[in-house]
Amino acid sequence: MGRAFSVICIGVGTFLAIIGAFYTIGLFFQFDKSQEHFAVDLIGLLAFGLAPLGIGLLGIGYGIYQIIRAKQAEKAKRDAELENRILELAKSNPQGLATGEFAANSPFTLQEVEEKVGNLYVQGVLDMEVTEEGTIVYKLRTPLK
Repeated sequence: MGRAFSVICIGVGTFLAIIGAFYTIGLFFQFDKSQEHFAVDLIGLLAFGLAPLGIGLLGIGYGIYQIIRAKQAEKAKRDAELENRILELAKSNPQGLATGEFAANSPFTLQEVEEKVGNLYVQGVLDMEVTEEGTIVYKLRTPLK
């Protein structure tokens, strides 16, 4: 479901929660404890107060949950794209590349590339070497024979 649906859930949920809260507060103080109107007042409190309040809060929670989930999925997709791009560049440049070169050949920022290259190094996917000029380059790790 799209972001628009999540925003609608939050908006409608907020509206219902406000209406339910006002009805709950208003009906609670008008609650007649006599036996003849007790059932009617209780049904009114539940139907017009607590039910909309509960449904509204659930709508708000669901909308926020969906937005957070969509952001996490977007981040995971971007992370996978970054990893694939780094591995493609590493395969096509067996001599190795510095993080700046990875970033220059991709749409990602230097900070994103440095973080991902570091993670790939720690995972054992990339090897790190220092050139004679003192530049740190990363290349695909070759399996031991």
